[in-house]
Amino acid sequence: VVTVGNEDYAVFDATGRSHGSMVWDDFFTAQNPTAMLYDPRVLYDPVHDRFILVVLHGFTPGESVIAVCMSVSSNPLEGWYIYTFASASVLADSWFDFPTLGVSDKDFYLTGNMFDAEDRFTSAIVLQIDKRTGYAGMPPNYRYWTFNDAFTILPLSWGQDAGVSPGIYMVSTKSGGSDAFVLYDVTDDFDGSPRMIPESVSVAPYELPLDGFQKGSSIAVQTNDCRALSGFYLDGIAHFVHENKSGNGYTMIRYVRYDVSNRKVRVLDYGLDGFEYAFPSVASYGTTMQDRSVVINFLRTGETVYPESRVITVDHDMQPVSYTHL
Repeated sequence: VVTVGNEDYAVFDATGRSHGSMVWDDFFTAQNPTAMLYDPRVLYDPVHDRFILVVLHGFTPGESVIAVCMSVSSNPLEGWYIYTFASASVLADSWFDFPTLGVSDKDFYLTGNMFDAEDRFTSAIVLQIDKRTGYAGMPPNYRYWTFNDAFTILPLSWGQDAGVSPGIYMVSTKSGGSDAFVLYDVTDDFDGSPRMIPESVSVAPYELPLDGFQKGSSIAVQTNDCRALSGFYLDGIAHFVHENKSGNGYTMIRYVRYDVSNRKVRVLDYGLDGFEYAFPSVASYGTTMQDRSVVINFLRTGETVYPESRVITVDHDMQPVSYTHL
């Protein structure tokens, strides 16, 4: 298990025993970082039994570098191949922020948002990267698409052990709320002739959430916005989660299932008045590919509780069946 935070990364085995950690300045000593390292993301690739790690560097077009790291084997303790991309070399006069990761059978997908020197949003960007060359120790080839009308595009990796092929699906919700989301279909692998096809999908309206309270403090807990935060694709269904505002003004979780063939949407809004439910992540909880059960982790906070982590499961029939307080 590889975990990451803004200060460092750490490795654990299946029993929970730590195998050490390293701060980012030491991890990237050979790259000689000159600006802040931040927003790390890590993803396990079940197809090739490797880990992929992304860390960002700098907040200006001149400083912004994307570090893509691929474990040299299934054991991350054996080392990493580290590749760096200057953001401005991908899109001129821009810097990269808000990374999200996805993996298909053959490719690795890195998405983010691009900003200019005055920190103004310019476009969302999707990079399709040939992971096989990266795993072989060679700088990977890539292509990219940009979208001026999207903010944060989320790749949907396969929800269990296999890999999506060819291409991948992605989703994007409006950060300020809407009555639709966009499904993006990357039609082929990197070494084919991929196109990026968007499809707008109508859905029950969702609204920008509010910040939350917390016990023992007057400082608000930020809940951010409605962008899609986590998801996966399995057996023809796109699963993803984001935030919504309840009718009484509290932040809640929205869990969406979209059947890409039948174009049918199911939505579960989950929350409780008096509390804010925020920053959800979702994973498959099914015992077969046909089982649509999921597990959702989220933050809960409110005037009467300290911020805490909770987990619910949602069954095949879209019913929440349990929760755990961590």
